[in-house]
Amino acid sequence: MNVPKITEQKVSYQQYLEGTLIPGIHKMQRAGLNFLSFAVIGTSIEALGAFFDAKPLGEDGLSKSRFKTAVEKLFIPRNSRYQIHCPCKNHKHHDHCLYRGLRCGMAHIGCPQGKIAFTRRPEAQGAGNTHLCPDPQGLLILVAEELVDDFGEAWTALKALSADGKTAKKVTDPYLTVYNYGNPSAKPKVCEIKGLPAD
Repeated sequence: MNVPKITEQKVSYQQYLEGTLIPGIHKMQRAGLNFLSFAVIGTSIEALGAFFDAKPLGEDGLSKSRFKTAVEKLFIPRNSRYQIHCPCKNHKHHDHCLYRGLRCGMAHIGCPQGKIAFTRRPEAQGAGNTHLCPDPQGLLILVAEELVDDFGEAWTALKALSADGKTAKKVTDPYLTVYNYGNPSAKPKVCEIKGLPAD
């Protein structure tokens, strides 16, 4: 029996985020999978916050504090509207809480919780709605394209802070291992999203 050789490559968070995550979110949105892109972004905000504490990246029980840290240190400086929706103000969730409504809603039950509505830029503009602002019915509007742009800007800020030694972990440290089964001469690649339009 011929057993395929397994090769592996250590990938940094920077390589993963710039080579797979952000391009993958853009591919999802171009393919009309905007709703699903909110789940990826919502859970990935927490990962950005993980670079500010000394605990291992996979440590349990830190979701809320890491999400809050990412919003406070990386999102609010770029868009002050995040401040009113920063998670768990005064230790309780409100209807527009991004941690509960975006992150937990999409991670645990597959839809937003509270009074949060997802949309795309053309629909938001057509209805006169603005990203991170309540609509006339009191729903907090999250615009897919705006959220991924904000996430990209937060990532740029994190990269700069990491380079200046202002984070507990480096974004260039090993983050995950990618395995390649079979062709020993093939270079292992981080997961690709198959069947979606090319960049």
